[in-house]
Amino acid sequence: MKRHFLCVECLMKRHFEKAASIEKESDRLEYILEAMRLLSVDSDEPAPVFSARCRDLEDRYLGMTEKYAAIKKHYNALMLDMEADIARRIEESDDPLRTAMLYARAGNYIDFGSEKSFEPERFNEILDNAANDPLDEETYDRFVADMDKAGSMLYIADNCGEIVLDKLLMIQLHRRWPGVKKTFMVRGAPILNDVTREDAEQVGLDKLFDVVDNGTATPGTWIPSLPEETLNLLNSADVIISKGQANIECLGGCGLNIYYLLLCKCTHFSNVFSVERYTGMFINESDAGKLM
Repeated sequence: MKRHFLCVECLMKRHFEKAASIEKESDRLEYILEAMRLLSVDSDEPAPVFSARCRDLEDRYLGMTEKYAAIKKHYNALMLDMEADIARRIEESDDPLRTAMLYARAGNYIDFGSEKSFEPERFNEILDNAANDPLDEETYDRFVADMDKAGSMLYIADNCGEIVLDKLLMIQLHRRWPGVKKTFMVRGAPILNDVTREDAEQVGLDKLFDVVDNGTATPGTWIPSLPEETLNLLNSADVIISKGQANIECLGGCGLNIYYLLLCKCTHFSNVFSVERYTGMFINESDAGKLM
């Protein structure tokens, strides 16, 4: 998904907001000028690649990796406190797999790198309404049919906190298809509030499923930067579930059998899919790729 001018506006707005916390005016200016330079390197690359480029810059001036580490632990713990109740709701529903998918999608709201900052009240509202949200039935039926004949499935994760709901969905996937090899993929190094092995360990997901990292510190799965081992895993998976906007920004148009599960959290995504902000999407690459 090529970078849109709205992406540039959003990215720079966030950097101006971050720069405001830098004490020295000269440092604020240097920070913004460097961010602008990094943003202009390659306009064909999606927004998450720019965020990866700015990782060292943000650490040098703001110590963002350390700050995000604390945020991630907090929201993982918060969702772990809610896990038992949500698991009960899933089990008591008519279709636990479908319901788990809806909760996992709702969890995609926990994002500190999107256009809007995290609002606890809105998240609680989204979570409370998750089980009643629509899910594209044609896509869901196609997903079930693909899983019925699959030998392997790859689940590409996105954010902290959300990973607890991903775990609940993985449990339902395993219950429905115990013979399908399942792999859970996280980022290769800390970036924003994206999940790494440490998050998977904190929520206990590593005790249930194979966890691998993608070998990069990009907040998305950017194929040109992936190591051979990760590429082989992507290309060999019969079914892929990809969470969040950054992953579809990086993978959209790749042609693999990917099912994207996300909330449209910014103006550009709302425009691309012709939906309101925070609308949930469940769409296959064969349809999404045409829009990227």
